[in-house]
Amino acid sequence: MRFLVRKIRQPTLFFAILGTLALVLTACTSAPTPLTELEGSQPVPSLSPRDVVGIQLTAFQNNDAFDAGIEIAFRFASPQNRTVTGPLSRFATMVKAPAYRIMLFHDRAEYAPTVVRGNIAVQRVALYQDDRVIVFDFVMRRQTSEPYLDCWMTEAVQYRGQATTTDPLVV
Repeated sequence: MRFLVRKIRQPTLFFAILGTLALVLTACTSAPTPLTELEGSQPVPSLSPRDVVGIQLTAFQNNDAFDAGIEIAFRFASPQNRTVTGPLSRFATMVKAPAYRIMLFHDRAEYAPTVVRGNIAVQRVALYQDDRVIVFDFVMRRQTSEPYLDCWMTEAVQYRGQATTTDPLVV
């Protein structure tokens, strides 16, 4: 340290920069983001259909430049869904298309009660962004084989359109 102080003509500037760098590093490492909290999320039988949709929407809402949120959401697509929407790069392109783009960075989500019939569940969601309200139905299926036995996973997401009533969950 002594060597550095001798070489630097303005040690106060050096310590100011060092202090600022320490603050930035602390801020970057101390506050977990929603994506870091979801990082290890995987389908497990204890998650309800509503839980799965919540994880997917939180991941989409907090997607980053590396599409980490989209990757997390893709983990919860059923194997059958992945054959249609995958690989991940294709899925990301689909999510960024106009019909589904509101899922990325939406302001908030409102959930209708989940309808469950046997191994199929439907979770209707209204997504709010600025002055728009778009409604989607997440069709979930409880998986019947390994490695996802008894896990709820997204089978399809159906675009229902812009809400036109005072109750956005009624389209």
